[in-house]
Amino acid sequence: MLVTGLPSDDVHEAVGSLVRVELLLALLGVLVAGLVAQVVVRRQLGPLREVAATARTVAELPLSSGAIDLTERVPEHLTDEDTEVGQVSSALNQLLTHVESSLSARHRSEQQVRQFVADASHELRTPLTTIMGYAELARRRPGDAEAAATALSKVEEESGRMTRLVEDLLLLARLDSGRVGSATGACAGRPDPPGAGGRRGRARPRAGSPLVAAPARGVGRGDGR
Repeated sequence: MLVTGLPSDDVHEAVGSLVRVELLLALLGVLVAGLVAQVVVRRQLGPLREVAATARTVAELPLSSGAIDLTERVPEHLTDEDTEVGQVSSALNQLLTHVESSLSARHRSEQQVRQFVADASHELRTPLTTIMGYAELARRRPGDAEAAATALSKVEEESGRMTRLVEDLLLLARLDSGRVGSATGACAGRPDPPGAGGRRGRARPRAGSPLVAAPARGVGRGDGR
């Protein structure tokens, strides 16, 4: 019986080389697939980064007081309603528009309140100045009964004017808070000040008064400057 044999080293080496090449190709394929997936994901998340940048810019604005220039918006090409990112972008733009209108209304109200305070201060300062002047006149002429009577009459008149102004302010404050019934009851139940002479009926807001020409909300007279 004749037995022949061939060395298997070449076969093992060839098989090993093939396995190594296949492993290398598989690893390279996984790496390329990962890179492609990363690029695709980054490209798909690009609009979200722009939305986040817009929200971050708005969050850094000082919104506490004063005129607010809220013009930041998500670009129009990212507001496609057919995509989830577009829906989020469109909703954010609508929210920013609503916030901008609310801030503008608040700023106008603040301006009206400032104007109202200035008008009320001026209206109250006039009778106070008159009272101080006539009080000084009566003090400097203690023996003059006519001057004292005139001074007391003017003080009484200006005190009544101040009373009406203060009651106008109280009524406007109650109107602003929606307590109209309580305002009427409070005015009816309050006793007359000394020397008012029963002029309670005239304590109502007067037509054309700068303190009554203001709107109920954001009370005050002004052009919203």
